Amino acid sequence: MLLKPKELERHRVEEILHEIINKPAGIVVAPSGYGKTTVVRTFLQKNPELKSVWLSLGREEVDEVWIWNKICDKFKEVNVELYEQMVEMGFPYTTQTMDLFIRTIRKFLKKSFCLVIDDYQECKSPLMDKLLTSLIYEDISRLHVILISRIYPNLPFEEMFLKGYCIIIDQKAMALTKEESKKVFEINGVDLDEKELQKMEEYTDGWISAVYLFLFEYMKNNCFDYYYSVLHLLKTAIYDKFPEDIQIMLNKMSLFEYFTLEEAVYVTECDVHYTTMMNIIEQFGFLHYDSLTKRYEMHSLLLSVAAAELEKSGFNKNILYDRAGEWNEKNGNYVNAVVFYKKAGEQEKLFELLSKDAMNMVLDYAPSMFIEIIEETPVDTLVRYPKPYLSYIYYIIEKVNAQKGIALLEEAREKYEKIMERGQEYDDLQGEMFIVQAVADFNEMDKITASLKRALELRRGRATSYFKKNLFTYGSPQMTMLYHNKSGRLKETVGLEKEYSRYYMQLINGIEGDWDYLFDAEYSFLTGDIARAYELSMLVEEKSKIRKQNCVTVSAYYIQLRCLIYKGMVREFEEKMEELHEEMKNEVRPMLVTDYEIAYSSAWALLGRADKMADWVRNFELDKCSRIVRSIRVGCIAYSTILCKRREWGKLDAMAEQLLVPFERAVHVYVYVCGYIYKAIAAFYLEGAAKARQYLIKALELAEPDELRIPFIERSEELAPVLEACELGNRFLQSMKPLYTQYRRSLKLFSKETKKVVLTKREMELMELVKEGCRNGEISEKLNIALVTVEKNLTNIYRKLNVSNRASAIAKLKEL
Repeated sequence: MLLKPKELERHRVEEILHEIINKPAGIVVAPSGYGKTTVVRTFLQKNPELKSVWLSLGREEVDEVWIWNKICDKFKEVNVELYEQMVEMGFPYTTQTMDLFIRTIRKFLKKSFCLVIDDYQECKSPLMDKLLTSLIYEDISRLHVILISRIYPNLPFEEMFLKGYCIIIDQKAMALTKEESKKVFEINGVDLDEKELQKMEEYTDGWISAVYLFLFEYMKNNCFDYYYSVLHLLKTAIYDKFPEDIQIMLNKMSLFEYFTLEEAVYVTECDVHYTTMMNIIEQFGFLHYDSLTKRYEMHSLLLSVAAAELEKSGFNKNILYDRAGEWNEKNGNYVNAVVFYKKAGEQEKLFELLSKDAMNMVLDYAPSMFIEIIEETPVDTLVRYPKPYLSYIYYIIEKVNAQKGIALLEEAREKYEKIMERGQEYDDLQGEMFIVQAVADFNEMDKITASLKRALELRRGRATSYFKKNLFTYGSPQMTMLYHNKSGRLKETVGLEKEYSRYYMQLINGIEGDWDYLFDAEYSFLTGDIARAYELSMLVEEKSKIRKQNCVTVSAYYIQLRCLIYKGMVREFEEKMEELHEEMKNEVRPMLVTDYEIAYSSAWALLGRADKMADWVRNFELDKCSRIVRSIRVGCIAYSTILCKRREWGKLDAMAEQLLVPFERAVHVYVYVCGYIYKAIAAFYLEGAAKARQYLIKALELAEPDELRIPFIERSEELAPVLEACELGNRFLQSMKPLYTQYRRSLKLFSKETKKVVLTKREMELMELVKEGCRNGEISEKLNIALVTVEKNLTNIYRKLNVSNRASAIAKLKEL
């Protein structure tokens, strides 16, 4: 039997690849069989100081969430802390969450690290392309990305290459030169004459797999007598030499991209031993074994041959997919189990699996696949499996289209009323549907409360068995603002919120609890009772920290910071701000980070300190925010406040328009009051007092029935000339005069604080090079400092400027 030939070391290609140590990315692109994977693996083996993880994309994994979770799993191999943060964070869809991801990478990645994504041609997600593009352009010195693909990825690779952000190793670079092809034969004891070398070159054109197969052919026949195709050569020179049981096993496993030996034995029912497999690898190659994961992967050419043989055999593939599903289910790989049951057409096994706890994992890990499965299944089948059916409806309401989800929920109710017998099982299911109904009734607190109350009654006070995560997303550190949707109902809304919180906590946690202090604090603050608001918010902070409820903690700080501004307590404000940052420094859940960034950004906006606001709030663009943030509009309010301070009246008017346009079914009185106030201020400078007066009247019509004072108080500095010119003899406005006076006096105390951001001489030198477009490696050379020092200095600069990337740092320095 032939021994595996000696492999040629690809020094020429490895030298090019070595440049990635000084660049954010490398793209290796060539058709199958050019040795892309081998050369990258060899390079990493020779550079053990560069820690790496290897991710191979499969044909099924087209969902960006699926790919993200696989990347997270790979990060776990080298950095558990970073893995936990990334899993908690979820895929960064928006600009704000992308900034959070970049900050997290910088914080937790302490050593040089390489993320290799093989078979990137399988990625069909534009969002994943966008994420990798952003990551590469951030030029994080400790992070390197290598993409291996058969075709060029949908990234701006040419621009990246020209700007020095990546290296590109293409087919031309990967192809063996004539001299290298000759060397392959020489190191294996064969000296080709010029005629033979020329003939081989005509057939292979530097294609390394073809060259090795020609070597096998030559060693067998001592000449190149004939040539059909590379696949024919591989079959006759390699595949046909395998033992029969190995051939049968590989034929059947050609349906799967990689596999463990235990899995292969189970799926194919072939009794093959580890030593046999390793002998095959040692003698022939074309089969890779990963000692870390203990998985085998066939070379794409061998895979093609084995797949063709399986096709010829006529074996029923569904049997293999079914057994693969069983294997993965037994081993807790539920996402793969669902994939294979789906391929096998085993609908009953698939839905029985989705009816267990595995369903949440599938929905979290591969939502697109889950949705596809549900939408391909007739409703009459779905009703037999309530858990996946209701989970799908919940997902549609929360993530896709509320109206569509509500229609689906009504259809489900009608179906279950017809087919289910009355009893506890029916009541439990009805209770779960009322929970879904509560999500559908977002922004209508009376309906939400009624639905949750009914759900608890039907479930006899027991927690939900379906929905373990938060039932509602908030998106605002001011809860009452979310649900106050009709003027004159503020007190009633607060009462309903208290009732709702008790039902909510019992349904989610199975325990009784409330957030009464929070709602009372918010009511006091909104109506201008600053002293009581501050006192209550301190109690809220204390309780929420004991309960470890960060969303409520942020809400407490949100009130306290604004109360301290009103009181003019500068030192206490700064201390409280530091407390908030310390409390939230390790938080990565996007919704809570959004709440946190809105909380501190809103406070700094009131003081005109754009330099201390979160980057995405300071440079606010509504269309780049998440769906929930677009709905709540709190980011709009904070940004509008800064526009007021800058006296940018045209932009302010445009932003006020966005505040006044309802988002889907969401109506927020507070947002509208702020919108009309901003319109009045902008109109005063752009169109005159008469137009401003019209907008002020609209604001008062909404605010006065609830004595909603805080929107006027916090804008009193900009409103003062407007109110004077408009001459509104309104009782409600008159009652706020002492509050205006106090607030403007307090702002003067804060304005004494210096606004200068101090950078060291070295930091200024570094930023000058950043402005010139220099990358980290170039800065390192020009300033004669280590690359890690450049990274550390940049991190300090970002912290001082309160930004998260180069572009924002440049803009901030220009602004200052």
